[in-house]
Amino acid sequence: MTERRSIPSISLDEDQRRALAAQGSAVVLAGPGSGKTRVLTSKVAQILSETSNPRRGLACLTYNVEAAREFKNRLRDLGCKKRKNIFLGTFHSFCLAEILAPFASLYPKYGVPQPLNVVSDVQLETLFQGFKAKYRFGAQLCLTDVNAERAKRFKSGLSAVESLIDEEVSVAAVLFKKFLHEKKLLDFIHVLKYSAVLLREEEYVRRALEAKFPWVLVDEYQDFGRVSHEIILTLLTRTNVKIFAVGDPDQSIYGFQGASPEYLNELARLPGVETFRLTKNYRSPQAIIDASERVLSSANATQRSRYAAVGAAKELEAEFITLECAGGMETQYDAALDFVERFRNEGVSLGKIAVLTKYQEDARNLRRRCAQRGVPVYLARPKFRRTELFFWLQSCAQWTLDKFQASFDEICATWTAFLRCSQRGAISEVELLPLRKSIYRRLIESARYKESLLNWFEYMEKAFSLFEIFDESERENLQKLENNIREEYSVAPLSSILNLGDVGDRLVVTTRHSSKGLEFDAVIMLNMEEGSLPDFHAKTPEKLAAERRVCFVSISRARKTCVFLYSPRLGKPSRFLKAIMQRDKGARDI
Repeated sequence: MTERRSIPSISLDEDQRRALAAQGSAVVLAGPGSGKTRVLTSKVAQILSETSNPRRGLACLTYNVEAAREFKNRLRDLGCKKRKNIFLGTFHSFCLAEILAPFASLYPKYGVPQPLNVVSDVQLETLFQGFKAKYRFGAQLCLTDVNAERAKRFKSGLSAVESLIDEEVSVAAVLFKKFLHEKKLLDFIHVLKYSAVLLREEEYVRRALEAKFPWVLVDEYQDFGRVSHEIILTLLTRTNVKIFAVGDPDQSIYGFQGASPEYLNELARLPGVETFRLTKNYRSPQAIIDASERVLSSANATQRSRYAAVGAAKELEAEFITLECAGGMETQYDAALDFVERFRNEGVSLGKIAVLTKYQEDARNLRRRCAQRGVPVYLARPKFRRTELFFWLQSCAQWTLDKFQASFDEICATWTAFLRCSQRGAISEVELLPLRKSIYRRLIESARYKESLLNWFEYMEKAFSLFEIFDESERENLQKLENNIREEYSVAPLSSILNLGDVGDRLVVTTRHSSKGLEFDAVIMLNMEEGSLPDFHAKTPEKLAAERRVCFVSISRARKTCVFLYSPRLGKPSRFLKAIMQRDKGARDI
């Protein structure tokens, strides 16, 4: 036991160790490059090593599936064995698997649609267009705005944070909620809201979760909206569950989805919740840290930064480059690729260079320009989502290619979990052995298609009835994955799935919002004009603050070099660019 307890303390600095030592509920405010993932992973490992009752576990909730995957890999590297009472996944999947699936049918009075099939994004958009036609809303009304408004419209009396209500969108939000309810349809917002109501109103649900998960850990807390926050507050105030949340209010950039930095700030201020700050930056040199800090509050440009470069980052020499492009976006694309060529000649690999755009359309246009110049591109928002099913398929392929490189037990356990969540009910112990034999036989047979990823995928889809077992949302994503394989990997061998969705040696092209959580040696930012950053719609102090956070996140992705491109034809230089380029010592300015 002593040896296991020492594992999490390896390679942690003093601030990180203090956060790890928290015995009760805690919030860790962690800036860019401060090692928050290391702290959270170490906390999970510490809790598991100190738990005397193996039937009691923990839930670690992430913003996306890939973050959950990273945690699983890190915990495995720390020697933590897989246990049934550990949940590592997204907030939505937690609510589905641990609240709605086991309890919703016990309380029909709440009207949770059965079976629990979540509508896909495409299906929801189609429904929304029908809704707009029925109620005669104008073309300018978009689903994103309505869903953000729906997410805000939930109050349990626990959170005192005031949500800004858009009166025009608010009417549509109320009507769309009614529209979906009448059709007995479940989307991701409903998943959270129904879960929050069950947790708030039913003591049995609270006690069951408390018994199974005495600890709930949350990553990237600033990215979650009001309903998720209310769920955490319910656990914190009405159960004995301990909460360990990690986040950074300055990196809250998903306001258009209903997120707000104030939820994390409120959690940190609650009585009985300890607050810790990680102020060391292991990624960027001080000049880049200072520049990103000036963007957050240009009025206090001379104020000392809250974060300090340490370790190898402290020794890096930062470089800032600002370039005025005479034409429009096409000249910015060409200028960006000229810089990419320069960095490559200096020995920087393509995967360590990122071009950040404002819109997805710009990212696609730039990708076409890269194709003309022979530059391979990785779009950070691929055509399909890397879900648990995708990672399961990767594991199956890896085991098929080399049985020593993947765990057959984990493949079986994951597939069993899929079946349990597909409304087929519990799988008895008697059924497990025949199920394992069936999985083994099908994987062995799939080896016939090692030379063709497309043929292997088609075999797996039929052998495991993938399009029948999963809900509409997952089926839609599965179809996108198949289309991507047909378009780009039609003659590729099975082994190519192991790198599907990875950056490799390709230039990363992504939007500013999608860059969060990534890091690069060089970051090239397009559209540094007023009206683009900040957006011309950012008229209120709240919206302008949100735009500052987007710029802060974008700059703080860089380890060495920041390039800023703007076109006078599109607007005057951004006020943020002026704040960034207020020179401090320690950075070269070209």
